[in-house]
Amino acid sequence: MPRILVVDGEIPLAQRCRSELEQDGHDVHTIPDADAALGWLEANDADLVVLDLEVPGLKGRDLMTEILSHCRHTRIIVHTARACYRDFGSWGADAFVMKTGDLAPLRATISRLLRRAA
Repeated sequence: MPRILVVDGEIPLAQRCRSELEQDGHDVHTIPDADAALGWLEANDADLVVLDLEVPGLKGRDLMTEILSHCRHTRIIVHTARACYRDFGSWGADAFVMKTGDLAPLRATISRLLRRAA
């Protein structure tokens, strides 16, 4: 069962994301801030991180760099409402999905990335 960490300060959205991804058969953990996410990643493995770069704590590129230093094998999806992060690829993320309220594009991207990793 793939393990996914959702790092998002929008608690209702993170909970909805968790619920839908668990229905897809994933082991999902949600964390609302950068520091707690980095602590969790130091103690646990994740196959994939769904990351909003606008969470409390470290921001943007710094948070991405820290995550990649802890878990180089983990796939990262930037999931944010800010289009300014479209240069995510140069930071090391595997995909970018805009937050729209519809989780279908995120679920499809997760499925695609996990299939590739298998």
